[in-house]
Amino acid sequence: MAILNDGPNGPLRGKFGSVYAYVLNGQNIVRGRRRPRTSSPSAAELLNRKITKVTNNFLRYLFPIVKYGYKNLLVDHPTKNAANLAQSHVRKECIALDENQEPYVRPELFKPFRGKLFMPENAQMEVVGEVLHITWTPIADHWNDWIKLNVVLVEVETQADVKAAIVPANTGHYQVQSALLAHRNQGVHVYIGFVDNFRDELSDAVYLGKLD
Repeated sequence: MAILNDGPNGPLRGKFGSVYAYVLNGQNIVRGRRRPRTSSPSAAELLNRKITKVTNNFLRYLFPIVKYGYKNLLVDHPTKNAANLAQSHVRKECIALDENQEPYVRPELFKPFRGKLFMPENAQMEVVGEVLHITWTPIADHWNDWIKLNVVLVEVETQADVKAAIVPANTGHYQVQSALLAHRNQGVHVYIGFVDNFRDELSDAVYLGKLD
């Protein structure tokens, strides 16, 4: 049974004869009945499945973060959501193959924030005790505190932590305290970026490195 949303001129939803209709990301989709597959998947298809799996495993704990970090891109991609855009970014820009031709994600290429705002420059980090010290070139000529620092810490496929709009960008330094720092011997990746709270704009992320 199909349903006519909003009357006879509205989008069709459900089964209608031999076709199915539904709304996906604001678009009306009509497709035929799926037919069972009889052939074996090709090598390219198997690789694509593996890439999809490692992509989703990598992003598993990052979806709440990219929902914030990719919001500026939604204007130019009205039929997508932040999760779609992050998955596309990882698949196209962050995947590599090991010596056995197995796919994996290169965390140093990943960007938890995307945007057109200028990025932090000359950024560095150092762990002192249980505190992560981050420095960057201050924005000396900026007259207000609207532009602030974002920080993301990621233990791949395990957990992630975000500190959003935590300190004005014109200070040039910040001391991060996070439970993830206790896991740094297992490999924690650190990213930073700027956010303009007045215009609600983000910069692309800058990768600071891996804490071992």
